[in-house]
Amino acid sequence: MKKRIVILFVAVVLTFGNFTACFDSNENSNADYTRYSTDYDPNIDSWLQIDPTDEDVEINWLMDFAWASQEYEELIYKRTGVKVNFQTALNNDHAELNTAIAGGKLPDIISLNDMSLRVQLAEEGYCYAINKLAESYAPSLLKRVSQEHWDYYKASDGNTYTLASNFYNDADLKEFEEMGGKQYSLCDVIVRLDWLNDYIEYKKNADPSFDENTAITKPSGFIEMCKWVKREKELPNSNPTVLLTPFLKTAVNDVISYSLTGLMEFFSVPYEDSEGNLVYQYDTEEFVDVIYFLNDLYTNKLISSSNFAYSVNDCKSQILNGKSFASIGNNQNNNKQISMREQSGYNKDNNTVNEANEYVSIMLTNEAGDAPLLMDYAGRGLYNVMITKNCKREDRVIKVLDYLMSEQGQREMIYGETEGEYYTYKIRPGEINPKTGKVSTYGLIEPTEQLKKAVSEGNRVPVTTLGLGRLSPLVNSMYARMVSEYDDYAGIVTPAYWASYKIKKTYFDNTFSRTLFRFPLDTIDRKELNKYIDRQADIEATWIEALPKMIMASSNAKAKEIYDEALAKSYSEGATEWLAFRNKCFLSYKEAMGVTYAWPKNDPSYTAPEVKLFGSADKYMTLPQWVYGSN
Repeated sequence: MKKRIVILFVAVVLTFGNFTACFDSNENSNADYTRYSTDYDPNIDSWLQIDPTDEDVEINWLMDFAWASQEYEELIYKRTGVKVNFQTALNNDHAELNTAIAGGKLPDIISLNDMSLRVQLAEEGYCYAINKLAESYAPSLLKRVSQEHWDYYKASDGNTYTLASNFYNDADLKEFEEMGGKQYSLCDVIVRLDWLNDYIEYKKNADPSFDENTAITKPSGFIEMCKWVKREKELPNSNPTVLLTPFLKTAVNDVISYSLTGLMEFFSVPYEDSEGNLVYQYDTEEFVDVIYFLNDLYTNKLISSSNFAYSVNDCKSQILNGKSFASIGNNQNNNKQISMREQSGYNKDNNTVNEANEYVSIMLTNEAGDAPLLMDYAGRGLYNVMITKNCKREDRVIKVLDYLMSEQGQREMIYGETEGEYYTYKIRPGEINPKTGKVSTYGLIEPTEQLKKAVSEGNRVPVTTLGLGRLSPLVNSMYARMVSEYDDYAGIVTPAYWASYKIKKTYFDNTFSRTLFRFPLDTIDRKELNKYIDRQADIEATWIEALPKMIMASSNAKAKEIYDEALAKSYSEGATEWLAFRNKCFLSYKEAMGVTYAWPKNDPSYTAPEVKLFGSADKYMTLPQWVYGSN
């Protein structure tokens, strides 16, 4: 039993004996991958080859995180004959999954987003190898999943035990770029437009030479603006003028708080040094500047201590009700609330939104005014799907994953089942795209008037109830954008999709690919890997405990004291060795990808974009009339 697993399972008092009782370390080699018929044609979709005399199958699928049903169970059943009962965790503490493991009652499928737990479940023999199930029962899946996907999640035995949602394939990214597409930044800063304009008017009245592009974008200017808004709009101390996303109890994909991650990028905290090695970002002067900025916000009563206890839903409520002036983090998570505010202030006669109902994104830099570099969405997966060895019919379940990963599965989840009803093809998959002169992988889709009507009436009849806009558990995040008739757009232009696009277009010129920083870990040396996992858990726990204390310190000097203690503690917990292991994996991945530098600022050809308050927003599409309008 490894230390990290003990930490994760402590809530259910799971001991070493409990964890290893069901399977030993050799269990992977003992799995039977041929106990059902393996007679399948690799050139035909596996779910189309299900024996019509075979019985329907009912399974349980545990989502080990908060997840809202997207009303796709019926579609999965219709295509595969598998009835899925989705079970959703109440929060992100792994309680339901831990209980299932402790009792030897894992469900048929699990989805999780904890790297260390995913590795352990694979290595300790709790799950089937996806590639071996595919070889036997769904050979069409083998060529459908990209090679980098198989390789990225490869275990120490050379097999792959998971498929991931939100995995960005290299070929898709390249094709999207060739189409002129832009990637969305992970993090952003949004503000209420009416209060922003009030402040700019106030400053220009006092000084006509006031330049919002150079003043507000710097930390000192941002704080000055927030202080004015708080004073003039009489915002109470109990409510954050500047909203921060929740600080997590355990990090997810190396993120402790998206507010912190965002500010580190806006303040140009380096990811990579001039020699191409990974940087321990917490041990940089730029990171200390981030802490000082957050501490200044707190000491000026612009962020409140209550914010640190906020849930995701609390943050959504703040945005929906317009209580906070600014929000720093990943506000695409608030896109529904942003769009609901806009919709309530929409004027269909002139296709505009009342300023008081609108949040807009703005640029933020370090005090030197350096153009920030923001990482995009394009990672190597978000939620990992695994088929456990408790699965009743793994031969049928692997076909469910094959369907969900397919072009058909992606299209039917988003655009519905029937061509001509809500969508038509402008270019079919496999045809030449005139924009690129090359074969289109997924084609180009055009929404019908019926779809536009459904979207504009979405406040009364949510499109998911019509079989539209559903989010697959194995969503390909590039699919919806690559098939869109609109440049840089995320598929069906629902109000929520529009809100995300509007926020992110500000940063298109400042956004770069994160894929090189989502390098796979070396799983061959299990002993070294487990040491790394243990150290990461301890280091993350140190910063998770210290960061709120730094932010809420009485002064920058006191914040620095707490920071110095936390930094020293992290090194005593093995930060040097932790970074060395990460760097080894990072350098190996860059070499395999033929890349010298992963951080654009290290590239000799890098040219910093101009810093403007609204970034590149004015270059890209404005509100389509039918998003909020009536058709």
